[in-house]
Amino acid sequence: MDTNRVRKLKQGRTIVLTGIFLGLFYIIFSDGFGEVYPFINGGVAGMLAGLVVAILELGVFAGALRKKRFINLLILRTTLYFVLLTFLILQVLIISRMIRLEQSYTEVLFDPAFQHYVFKEDFPIVVVYTMVLAFSINFVRMISRKMGQGMLLSYLTGTYRRPVDQERIVMFMKLKNSQGISEQLGSLDFYRFLNDFFYDITESIIVHKGIIYEYVEDLIVVTWSVDQGCTHSNCVRTFFHAIEELEFRKESFFAKYNIIPIPFAAFHYGHVIRSEIGDVKSEIVFHGDVMNTTARILEKCSGLKADLLISTQLANKLDLPKIYQSISRGKVKLKGKEESLELNEIIEILQTKV
Repeated sequence: MDTNRVRKLKQGRTIVLTGIFLGLFYIIFSDGFGEVYPFINGGVAGMLAGLVVAILELGVFAGALRKKRFINLLILRTTLYFVLLTFLILQVLIISRMIRLEQSYTEVLFDPAFQHYVFKEDFPIVVVYTMVLAFSINFVRMISRKMGQGMLLSYLTGTYRRPVDQERIVMFMKLKNSQGISEQLGSLDFYRFLNDFFYDITESIIVHKGIIYEYVEDLIVVTWSVDQGCTHSNCVRTFFHAIEELEFRKESFFAKYNIIPIPFAAFHYGHVIRSEIGDVKSEIVFHGDVMNTTARILEKCSGLKADLLISTQLANKLDLPKIYQSISRGKVKLKGKEESLELNEIIEILQTKV
């Protein structure tokens, strides 16, 4: 089973368990502990709601719909969630009554007691609860995605209000011949091209535990904790996975822009200072020589005719899969650095045999 599928299964499991918890949570505060069947209804409704949300989140809304305007997507998501979840909860209640009271579906629907419950008792509260929940889940999830992985929680908890010294792996990835592409496409189409490029490689970054730090023109900066970046060589796999995604979509790019994006990248690791900075517009930023050094390594890709360069000290920490090969490029003088840095080039062996 591939990494992306495993990640989605774990996310789906978390969503379903959360749904069960929220279903039981509502029952505790609405019905108390007097009878058992409301808990069964709440648990089943929560589980089914979790399954619906998981399918929507990991399937429907994981695709091209993410490109829609924020407000339009928020309204679409909230409406769809609300309608589906309300319908689902209503069906659970009907089936529960069919089993307990030994009535048919139609008999339950037209039962005065059930109609009284739906229109005058607790069900309107369930509808409001579902609406608030649907809006809250969608708003928080969309804002969290816009801010970046883990950023919303970091802001809320104030994790980086005081500077924190961390050891991080850093990747700088950039497009080859971006200046020529910009001149060929013009400013507006170039930025549409960039947006499609960043969109198509995002899944590769998320799957391999990377955190997108920032975009600068055609440059994307991604970081990992050392443990997550080194585990299964996630940092290096990110680059080659992105290459595979772009290869899969090259016909679409060529049909739309008459150009195929080809990235190159640099990796390094070391200590950085991570801190929340600013007041009216605050950001969680990384400071340190690692960032500058990685940028300088990236500059050497062209001269060394390499698509992926990595500092040897990072390469030595990785247990590369057999499909990748690390080739020493020796000590290289970097711009603005007094001491030379030893670099390695990482290539995919399967590609070299084609």
